[in-house]
Amino acid sequence: MLIGFDLCDPQRIEQIYKRFGAKFLARVFSEQEITELKSSKSKKNFLERLAGRYAAKEAIAKLFGTGIGRQLSFRDIEVV
Repeated sequence: MLIGFDLCDPQRIEQIYKRFGAKFLARVFSEQEITELKSSKSKKNFLERLAGRYAAKEAIAKLFGTGIGRQLSFRDIEVV
């Protein structure tokens, strides 16, 4: 069994989201993930969920030993 984990500061993700908005979402998340994230009623909840999924994707990339880059992109990983 392999275990990966990553921590993510929701404030950092909030700053990135405020700066890049839909471009950030499209670069990192699948259409299904974006739909699920936007279904949240609370903005705070949205940002926490956004940061959580981002951290999960980074943890998976670490688990594979590649990180995010040429071999593996954020969009190759879908958190459901």
